[in-house]
Amino acid sequence: MVYIFSNGVVNFVKGALKENHNASSTITEFPLEDGSTISDHTIIKPKTLVIESGVMDEDTPANTYASLLKSKDNRELLTIQTKLISYSSMAIESIDAVEDATVGDIVLFTLKLNEVRFASSKQVKIPRSKLKNPKAKDKMQSKKNRGEVDHKQVKVDKSSSSSSSADSSSASTNSSVLYRMLN
Repeated sequence: MVYIFSNGVVNFVKGALKENHNASSTITEFPLEDGSTISDHTIIKPKTLVIESGVMDEDTPANTYASLLKSKDNRELLTIQTKLISYSSMAIESIDAVEDATVGDIVLFTLKLNEVRFASSKQVKIPRSKLKNPKAKDKMQSKKNRGEVDHKQVKVDKSSSSSSSADSSSASTNSSVLYRMLN
């Protein structure tokens, strides 16, 4: 029997035809020069659950599907109670509904759920006495005056140019554009 709770209310209760519980980790591996591998960390992945169930016409499969779809689209976090374990903070990744003539009036549902985990951060003050280099903090927070940028107009020497007057007017235009960019 599977119970799915949405906002504390039982949303879907059925006997599951199949439940697939998955709790996995990734173990980091680092190759060494001698060809061996070392592992120094484990990353715990979010739990996943796949539930296959059937709903008969008397249980209104359309209402069940609509309710589950609404929970998925609203990104509701669900609590799932199975015979094996209770999950909290589960989100519906996908819903598959299959109508098949071989099973009669039953609509088969496959729900894929993933655990949603939240991270939180905390701001902590570190006393200066605990810092290796207390002056480093002052350097990071201070703003050093690095002077001002001189925005002088760039002049083009027209006398050294042996080009036509069209070229010199182009150079003058380019210098005024450059001047506007610098200002």
